[in-house]
Amino acid sequence: AAVTAGLASANVDSATVLVVGISAVLILVAHLLRKIMKPSMHVAFAVFAIGIVWPVYWMALILALLSGVLVWSRLALLRHTGIDLGAGMLLGAVAGVTFQILLA
Repeated sequence: AAVTAGLASANVDSATVLVVGISAVLILVAHLLRKIMKPSMHVAFAVFAIGIVWPVYWMALILALLSGVLVWSRLALLRHTGIDLGAGMLLGAVAGVTFQILLA
């Protein structure tokens, strides 16, 4: 909260403040879930990035394709289960939608 308030008082644009604030919430939620599961934060932030650039469809498509490669790699390297990756996708999607709603 202090970082977000500091950015707002330093005349940083509202989109940047939102991204920092939502990112902090993403990290906090993942931390709170750590006893139950290990949501993939790589995937969460990749999907969040899609939500950030969403009005630019070609960029969102490129990021979605790269996110697919990221999901595959996290599974192939045995760093996460499918549930972990799904949780990361869900967290990132909620963050992206929240960003778009709050930015409007």
